[in-house]
Amino acid sequence: MKCTLIKLPEVSAMTGCSRSKIYADMQSSLFPSSIRLGARSVTWVDYEIDEWIEARIAGKTDDEIKALIASQKAAREALAAV
Repeated sequence: MKCTLIKLPEVSAMTGCSRSKIYADMQSSLFPSSIRLGARSVTWVDYEIDEWIEARIAGKTDDEIKALIASQKAAREALAAV
């Protein structure tokens, strides 16, 4: 699967969420986690953000969103193990 890494301003524009809301939701497992590129640089995977947006539009509950985030995390770990 081809993916693009996107920075915080684009994630914020796509979701309508502020920086603080994104990071608070990441801590609560309600938003896809970022990927650290360096000491002061993080990005997000575009299709993970798209999946999150689609889930929110579909009216998924917080528990369903947490399950989505957990499956995204598992997919990343599987990819890293290859």
